[in-house]
Amino acid sequence: MILNKKDIKLMINKIMSGSTVESVCSEITLTQSEEDFDKVITDAIHDIWIVTGDTHFNRDGFRKAFDDIEDAFFPKEKIKIEIDDEHLPLDWYF
Repeated sequence: MILNKKDIKLMINKIMSGSTVESVCSEITLTQSEEDFDKVITDAIHDIWIVTGDTHFNRDGFRKAFDDIEDAFFPKEKIKIEIDDEHLPLDWYF
């Protein structure tokens, strides 16, 4: 299946209405490239962002919903960063 902007916005509406990402995305077998998908999802993000603005886009959960949809189709490898707090130099602070 090749998703278009309307499909993505419909998926976002379902997620924002309480559906899980798994239930929304599990039935779809994507046949488009990641590059094409990025263009479509960027257009959908722009449409919603224009209406909601920065604050509501992030606060209301739209950003997370878009990230979750993208991860469902093109999972990214999670990078774990370990910080040794015990040995952080504080010279720059004083």
